[in-house]
Parts: sequence; C-alpha cells; structure tokens
Amino acid sequence: MHGLDDAEAIIRSRYLHRESPREALLDLRPDEFEHLVGALYEKLGYTVAVSQRSRDGGVDVEARRTDAGGQALVLVQCKRYEDVVRVQAVRELMGVVSRRQANKGVVVATCGFTRPARQEAKETPMIELIDFVALNRLLNTHLGASWPEHMSYDIRQMQMAGAKARAASGA
Repeated sequence: MHGLDDAEAIIRSRYLHRESPREALLDLRPDEFEHLVGALYEKLGYTVAVSQRSRDGGVDVEARRTDAGGQALVLVQCKRYEDVVRVQAVRELMGVVSRRQANKGVVVATCGFTRPARQEAKETPMIELIDFVALNRLLNTHLGASWPEHMSYDIRQMQMAGAKARAASGA
C-alpha cells in the first residue's frame, strides 16, 4: 500500500505539470485536502485529528494545543471549491464552535468567500476565514515553498497517523 502512495507522490511531483499551486489543491480528493490542512496545523504546533467523512459533524479537522495558559480547540472546515464559499458555511461552523465550546472555528478554502460570508466572520471574532492566498502563504511558510511537490507525502503521513490513532482507540 505504501509503495502505491510513494509512486503517486513521484508521479505528481515529476510528471503532472500544474500551472499553479491552486491547481494542485483542486486536483486532490476532498479527504486528501483535509489531511493536507491537518498536516499544516501539525506544523503550526497543534495535535491534529482529521475526521472520518461519515462522522465529521461539520468539522473536518480538530486541532488542539496545550499552552501554559490552558488548552485551545480549533475546529476547521475544509472547502475544496472552485467557486466562492457562501455565508451558510460560516454560520454552520459558528453553530458547531458554539455547541462544542471551541476557542475558534476556521474555514479553509481553495477559493474566496462571498461578501456576506466575510462580513459574518468579521462580526464573530471566533471565526477565521482562510482563502487560497492566505492558505498558499501558510503552506509556503510551514511546509516549504515546494509543498505541491511533496504534498502526497504530507497527506500520507497524516492518514497513517489517523489510522494508528483509530486502531489505538479501538474505533
């Protein structure tokens, strides 16, 4: 199984020409995009759990961090869209963040956001919107400028970590 993933990583990096990093993200399956975002949050210092598709409850990535001042829970919704994210997605995440008593909710998108979505987030400090430009900057900073070339490896590492965690918990 790992050999196939390695072959896929080599093919993506050497033979699939992409015009932009955004194309690289749009070429991913939704679950792969979620794992890439999980890898990013790990690099940001969080302990990460990527939700299983059937049980995500509106959250794709849970990121936790314990600092001297306490614990932080960040709930992330990943949107691998070609079009803009609408206000409904922001409102849904606000409800989940409130219900779960999380510190913050983040919508990470491969596109932009509608004006109403941006306005809703602006009025709610516990919601952050990360569009493609900001996401690309974060990926460059924390995964390296060549992240599109090795993203298959980062995704696979997150998938394996999730599988180990599920096996350890008996899920």
